Amino acid sequence: MSRYFNSICHPAIRPRIPALIIIVGALVMLSLTESWGEQELSPIIELEKQVAIEGAHSQKIVSELSAATQKYLEAYRATRHQISSLRSYNQEIQKLIEAQKAEMSSIEHQIGRASGMEREIVPLMTEMVDTLGKFVDLDLPFLPDERTLRLRMLNELKSRSDVATAEKYRRIIEAYQIESEYGRTIEAYRASIELEAGQRIVDVLRVGRIALLYRGLEGNIAGFWDQESNKWQSLPDEYDAALRRGIMIARKQAAPDLLELPVRAAMRQVSQ
Repeated sequence: MSRYFNSICHPAIRPRIPALIIIVGALVMLSLTESWGEQELSPIIELEKQVAIEGAHSQKIVSELSAATQKYLEAYRATRHQISSLRSYNQEIQKLIEAQKAEMSSIEHQIGRASGMEREIVPLMTEMVDTLGKFVDLDLPFLPDERTLRLRMLNELKSRSDVATAEKYRRIIEAYQIESEYGRTIEAYRASIELEAGQRIVDVLRVGRIALLYRGLEGNIAGFWDQESNKWQSLPDEYDAALRRGIMIARKQAAPDLLELPVRAAMRQVSQ
């Protein structure tokens, strides 16, 4: 036996040992197969099939778990990003809320001051409307219907509860501005005035608040308003051309030009 082992382990035979083992193993399996037969190998084959099926099923479960894990990971990352965005948004909203609180405090303070100012401004508006009415009565009698209507509307506006105090004050200031503009403009309009000969329809020329004159539609009469006597006075015919020219300029029917018209001092001399 030792002689046989030594012969196998001889250097010349040692490289061939693996091949010999494989050949011997194959011969043994062949002999076992022949001895066991197909009936003995069937359970082993079925077991291998079952193992393969279970392995495929396990791999499917692993793949599904991997996909689910990836899905949850992406959802987690998205949620973290959303939480970060919401925190930044909440910080900005908090700053806005603080600014609004400060603004509310300022508005409440202004409302308190406005209530006190309103108690003072209501009597002032009444005085302003009364003063404007007295001024119109003492002024040259131009556009009497328009100016009287404006004053009546202001007096009605004062007692209206559905109109804010600020709006009432704005309308009063607007009326003052309109009256102020009359002193810087020239205007011509047709109106019915009371003369010594009776009611006549004439063309009225207003030159600021310096002079208020009239001219008959046919050019046969002319005159001016005498503030001292508080009535219309006649003018000589020599002023008819200047009056006609002034009316055309006021109506933008002629280019602006210098006019030789009587002023109050001269008109008083004419009336005398």
